[in-house]
Amino acid sequence: MKKTYPIFLFILLFSFTTVNLFAKTNIDSLINLLNSANEDTTKVNLLNLLTDAISYKDTSLSLNYAQQAVELSKKLKYIKGESKAYKEIAYICKKKSELYMSLEYLFLRYDIIEELLNNNPENIDFKIQLSECTYRIAVIYNYQGVYNKSVDFLYKSLKLSTETNHTKYIILANFSLGSIHSIQKDNSDALPFYNAALELSKKENNEEYIAVSYNNIGTSYGNMKQYDKAIEYFNKSYKIHKGLQNNRSIAYCYANIGLLYKKKGDYKTALEYYFKALKLRTELNGLYEISKTYNNIGNCYNSMGEYNNALKYLLEANKIVTKKG
Repeated sequence: MKKTYPIFLFILLFSFTTVNLFAKTNIDSLINLLNSANEDTTKVNLLNLLTDAISYKDTSLSLNYAQQAVELSKKLKYIKGESKAYKEIAYICKKKSELYMSLEYLFLRYDIIEELLNNNPENIDFKIQLSECTYRIAVIYNYQGVYNKSVDFLYKSLKLSTETNHTKYIILANFSLGSIHSIQKDNSDALPFYNAALELSKKENNEEYIAVSYNNIGTSYGNMKQYDKAIEYFNKSYKIHKGLQNNRSIAYCYANIGLLYKKKGDYKTALEYYFKALKLRTELNGLYEISKTYNNIGNCYNSMGEYNNALKYLLEANKIVTKKG
């Protein structure tokens, strides 16, 4: 009956998403422009813009626009437009959990950019694009559990990002390399990557990335059973997330700290943090997270010998799981 949950690691940075900036009026404007466009590179660019604009709400229509962009790009021999369309299709496939298809389109984009770079080896923009593409390929391999290939492409991305001083992808590659070591239980090997990401995040004054760095460092120390050091880093992460008013991440910090106090045998303090996490998660209505928190509270009471309370919260957790199932 007893089930425990591991300390939470922010794998959210091991993903790729696009930030959509188009309101409905912009989408309508793009459609109007598309309807009157000639069969030229401008139309390809409009198709790619529309693909990105609606991918968050209509993947089928978005995919249709991207495929039109590919066909017209090939007809016009417009390889930059073709490459951009492959990127959009890869994102759509990933969103639909079609990882093999996403990988296939990423490699089509990769081949195009690599050829462009080979012909223009000093072109910074091509290096940045290739760095981004290799990172996205690494993401898919990670999701598939093919860690050796993921690591290979992360190092390629890191090398290209370093050459172009593209800080965002240097940080992301370090996060991701660290997370793979954490997944494989090589926590001491993960720390140098997390620390490198932390230092760069501080230089960039990126508070979100700093908080994630602290969380991931705390995770590694927790897995290495250095609980006091782990709590120190989770508290640092918590303070930043509190400033950012990121309640979901605050709840994860509470839950992680609670778990660490439980491992230390300080059940009273563990419960304090678990109930803080439960309050926030109830406000956010995250059923999966609420269920996990009930389970952690139940296990904590069980360790204290308070079996009635343990049963109460474990049954609450089971009720949510049964309802969702």
